[in-house]
Amino acid sequence: MKIYFSSTLLVFSTFLFFLTTFGATLPHQGRVSVNGTAFDGNASFRFALVDSVGNIVWNHEGLTGDPSSDITLEVIDGFYRCSLGDTSVIGMGALSSTLFDPANPFSLRIWFNDGVNGLQQLGVDQPLHIAPYALSYARTLAEQVSSQFGESIRSQAISSSTTETELINRLSLLADKANSNGQISSETMDSTLLADLNRTRVTTDIADGNITKEKLSSALLDYLKPNLLSSPSLPSEYGGVLYSGQSVNLSVGVDGRFLSYQWQKNGNDLPGETNATLSINEANATLHDGNYTVTASNDFGSVTSNILNLDINTSKVGSPFGDTFYVKSADDMELLWVQPGTFEMGSPLTEDNRSNDETQRNVTISNGFYLGRFEVSQHEYFKIMRKNTDNLSARPSDNIDDTKPVENVSWNDINSTFLPLLNKLESDNGNLPNGWTYALPTEAEWEFSCRAGTSTGFHFGDFSFFDLSNVSNILDQFARVYANSSKISGSYDSNAWGFYDMHGNIEEWVSDWYADYNTSNLIDPTGPPAGDKKATRGGNYYEHPKYARSAARYKLGIDEKGEKLGFRLALKKAE
Repeated sequence: MKIYFSSTLLVFSTFLFFLTTFGATLPHQGRVSVNGTAFDGNASFRFALVDSVGNIVWNHEGLTGDPSSDITLEVIDGFYRCSLGDTSVIGMGALSSTLFDPANPFSLRIWFNDGVNGLQQLGVDQPLHIAPYALSYARTLAEQVSSQFGESIRSQAISSSTTETELINRLSLLADKANSNGQISSETMDSTLLADLNRTRVTTDIADGNITKEKLSSALLDYLKPNLLSSPSLPSEYGGVLYSGQSVNLSVGVDGRFLSYQWQKNGNDLPGETNATLSINEANATLHDGNYTVTASNDFGSVTSNILNLDINTSKVGSPFGDTFYVKSADDMELLWVQPGTFEMGSPLTEDNRSNDETQRNVTISNGFYLGRFEVSQHEYFKIMRKNTDNLSARPSDNIDDTKPVENVSWNDINSTFLPLLNKLESDNGNLPNGWTYALPTEAEWEFSCRAGTSTGFHFGDFSFFDLSNVSNILDQFARVYANSSKISGSYDSNAWGFYDMHGNIEEWVSDWYADYNTSNLIDPTGPPAGDKKATRGGNYYEHPKYARSAARYKLGIDEKGEKLGFRLALKKAE
């Protein structure tokens, strides 16, 4: 809970304090908001005047020290007002004019209670700026009249063409008819003056344009005009770079009321861009490169943001939701952006320990997608599957360890239960982008991501099983060959694109039915439409390393499970 506060000490000519025979009053106006929303309704306040060393020399009870009681004030749309020292207010003590010395200024301390969050001090103490002439008892006759009639004169003057000064001057002429207490009775006034003083003020009495910003003090203008809180910038997930094809929303933060906005590019207004947010869809260097600002305005002033320079990077196709996407329902599982590209899928005839089902072919991945930085862990799987209604275990692994990848899951478990449930949870919480879906990667997407631009047997290079000089390299990469269990996620080095455990650890399901490759040049291949087994990739911690090569393939039935079998999650455009 956050309570925000701002205040204004109303200073109009000699009316900073209204000095009477009964003491002084200090007009005060403030504004409060709770959690960013203007408070509305009755609230409890406490007030105190504090000297330069922090001593409370007066509180609203008319005493010194911390006040112990409250004053109830009405707050309308965040604004409240009162006159400190006005004893007509219930609970308000008198404020002596002898307290005020321009050479020893005070600050105003305020406490606030909205009835829910308890009594809290509002911000720091507010300094009082005291004009010496406002505190002098050597006043003109007009000032004495003004002090006696106070707010009444001002309210009546506003209601007609009669000005406040004119009314005060007319009353001053009756000074010789004042009684011994300095008061002027209504019997001494003519009917015209009485009518002007007794006129009831209504909204229609205030002519349009009668109150203009030129008549307001600079302090009040600063309070009413827009205040820049934050300038437009690229969201943090973009890493300071906007790539061609990406979309982004740019926003400005401004505090103020009745605001209007106008975005500019290179100093020129952008037609129709009059909201606090500017949307750029499918960024294009020709259309969108430039310097962007936005101006926020109201009747009291305007403020312009700092310049945001957009230089669209055309070196790659941009990730639509940032380079890393977080799966909220699975404790922010990390998925990395894979941009489109073309590669040689399969293995050349010269590669050691290749199989006949790895016929090399040219493949294009035309749509970028996201893929898990790691294999799905036991913890991430549990976070989703604990809510399944298909009676599948949310803890299927033999060796329970939340830091390791989930095992013992079939292709059917993933596609019939896990993925539909995940898509629903992410859609319900607003984290699943429109037109996108969670799925298994295709064989082509998996191998493209594993290779990360390489054409060797492994993403870290070639390995000959007949050249013992390279044995240490393969052992380093696999941590241990022929181990007795899976390793903690991330145990096997990442490739150039940031994907871990692509070679070894556990075998990973992909979406394709297994079949010999079509040798034609293909765009986004998905395998045959039907089959009897599904493909798996990446090898596992127990098998010979040759089965963990980038091009190596294996196949299993859709209901088969095993302690060395898991998967990696993808986020792709829905077909």
